[in-house]
Amino acid sequence: MDKNNRITKFSWVTDLVITKKNAEAIMQVSRARWKIENKTFNTSTNQGYNLGYNYGLGQKTSVPYSPSS
Repeated sequence: MDKNNRITKFSWVTDLVITKKNAEAIMQVSRARWKIENKTFNTSTNQGYNLGYNYGLGQKTSVPYSPSS
C-alpha cells in the first residue's frame, strides 16, 4: 500500500516458478530492472542524443536504437 492506503498492482511475464518464498525477491529485481530500462530509454530519447526506438522485427532491426531523422 502507498501512503494514501492505495494498493498498486504490477504484472510480469516470467518462466520462473513463483512461490511465497521467492515472490518478494522476484518483484524487487523486476522493478529495479524496469527502472533501469525506463531511465535509459528516457535519457537516450529526451536528453539530446537524437536516438529513437526502432520498432521493427528481425535481424535488420535488432538494434534497439537508431539515429532519428
